[in-house]
Amino acid sequence: NDAPKIVDYNIMPNLVSYSYAKSIDRESYKKSRITEAHIEIDTGMNRTGISYRDAEREITKILELKNIKVTGIFSHFAEAEKKDKGFSIEQKRRYDIIIKKLKEKGINFKYRHLANSSGIVNIKGSFYNLVRPGIMVYGQYTDERLKKFIKVKQVMFLKSRICQIKNLKKGDTVSYGRNFIAEKSMRIATVLIGYGDGYSRLLSNRSHMFLKGKRVKVVGNVCMDLTMIDITGVKDVKVGDEVEVFGDNISINELAKLSGLLNYEILTGIGPRVPRIFVKNGKIYYQKNILATNGGNLV
Repeated sequence: NDAPKIVDYNIMPNLVSYSYAKSIDRESYKKSRITEAHIEIDTGMNRTGISYRDAEREITKILELKNIKVTGIFSHFAEAEKKDKGFSIEQKRRYDIIIKKLKEKGINFKYRHLANSSGIVNIKGSFYNLVRPGIMVYGQYTDERLKKFIKVKQVMFLKSRICQIKNLKKGDTVSYGRNFIAEKSMRIATVLIGYGDGYSRLLSNRSHMFLKGKRVKVVGNVCMDLTMIDITGVKDVKVGDEVEVFGDNISINELAKLSGLLNYEILTGIGPRVPRIFVKNGKIYYQKNILATNGGNLV
């Protein structure tokens, strides 16, 4: 069903089967187009792609289609971040065998790629002439062990602001479920972020935020739109102050460990109503907010 849009918008699909390739070819023929595509080989992940066992035959058939121009061939590592590289090396071997067999038939591809973020760091010889960094582009590691091999820069930050400050007395409780009880007089601040924005409820009473140079603890259950933090001992806090939810001082990996989620889930879980601010060379060049009245563009 996505074939018409792929052809109309000149999107380069990954061909995961001969039948899928035929649907793209058929739509391309209808619109007098040639659609450029890459072929995906499944070398053991068993997600998408043509099985390495059938790849030679299937690829040969795909290359006979007249309205598809295949310019690349790739596969995807299942566990390239692991110290034991055995299965990744086997996946590479399977990929290389297919490339070799096709080459013997006079079939060559402009682009060959296998390495994801983990493969770039951990699997030698997997670069070919393209790589596919994903989470690494955000300045994150797929495994803490890989830090010693490459240095990446954090580029995604999540920040919010304080909307209210309260003084609690001993015995006062915080949030739904009342599972945080003040053991002494304290000050808390309510931050404009909650699980409706992607800040997991699993972080309730466990995680920290960063305010005015100090780590401050989350207290009580995370609400849909709001989260409370303990600001006792932090001076000069006022409504409107900026709070770092994650960034240079509160790492995404820290939140992932506390919540039992993957760092990927923390990153991709940030909801669409959270404004996106894009910075280039130290300056804001684009902002997007779906709640804005002008259609979402804040610039």
